Amino acid sequence: MALNTTARVLRQAPSTLQQSINLNQKRSWSARTIPSLTPTQSPELDQLLNRFRDELFIPHSLKVQQRNLIYRPRLASKLTGHPIVVPIGPKEEPYQLRPIDIWKVPGKKDSLRVIALMHETKDWSNLVNFLRGLHKAGLSFQPRHWEWLVRKAGGSNGLGALVMAAQQSHTTGFTLNNVSLVERLFFELHLAGQRIEFTGEGIAKIYGLANSFTLLMHNPHHAVSDLDNDPKRSTLVIGTLLELSAARALSDYGSNVDKVEYEAVEKKVEYQARRLLASLKRQNLSQVGEDWVSNDKLLQRLVPCYNGLKLALQVDVIARNKQFAAALKTRTNELGMFIGDLKKGVHRPTIGLVQAQLLHQN
Repeated sequence: MALNTTARVLRQAPSTLQQSINLNQKRSWSARTIPSLTPTQSPELDQLLNRFRDELFIPHSLKVQQRNLIYRPRLASKLTGHPIVVPIGPKEEPYQLRPIDIWKVPGKKDSLRVIALMHETKDWSNLVNFLRGLHKAGLSFQPRHWEWLVRKAGGSNGLGALVMAAQQSHTTGFTLNNVSLVERLFFELHLAGQRIEFTGEGIAKIYGLANSFTLLMHNPHHAVSDLDNDPKRSTLVIGTLLELSAARALSDYGSNVDKVEYEAVEKKVEYQARRLLASLKRQNLSQVGEDWVSNDKLLQRLVPCYNGLKLALQVDVIARNKQFAAALKTRTNELGMFIGDLKKGVHRPTIGLVQAQLLHQN
């Protein structure tokens, strides 16, 4: 009987009412992809995340007709007179369409505030879905914002979330095809290793993250056609991979780790060491920068390489190859002398200088 009543109403009602009821009854299939966000320990973060989901992510996951009813002021009266509820998400939770002032929805500044409020692992678990929502709504980050996000993640245990974001780059917008961004990412991996002095169980996790990012850079979504701007060829990236693989090999030596796995890590140490030697040939190791800013950037690029070479010289597979070890030792000494000169050109406690003071002795 209810269906017959509805049919009569549709036949007799104005077109606007018929449109509203149709919108109310049809399942919004696109809304099944609405990002889900989990509660955190921060009331401010939760409030912001809920605002983004309610005012931006959900409307942009609905059909165009439904989204127009929400955002267009001239259509607001249709929602006032005839409430429309659509099922959203995998659990088909009811969502009532309501007028939203498009000029007051959260924007870029608010999205950066969300990232700034992420401090704990549970906070970062929302990152991928948050980025997916922003991407679908057309809010994109500029390169400097992505670099800032990477620094933030590196300093608060969020690098694992960045792996997942890169794995879903087509929906998050986070790609590994920008040299500056990837170098910042690998420098953060270096810092993570330095904080645990490149020893202990934690180095395996950091080494695993570096490998994951490296594999992803070979994915078509992250591919770079210009070899001169290919992050995979960056001296800093190669040096950090050597540093972390050597640290992993040294931490596994003498332990109960599988022999085959250990030998695989050793091979990666040798492979990255040869790559670094080739890469350093393109690096001018005699020209100090004109100011402390350029010198600090050089320190950030070269200190992981220097430390990687020092660690590699302690790995068995390198030590057994006397000729290769001698070549590494020579390059290590040259790099050490240049880093010593760079340190003299930085007169404030910058991040590069701090790392040089920790890992390089004059």
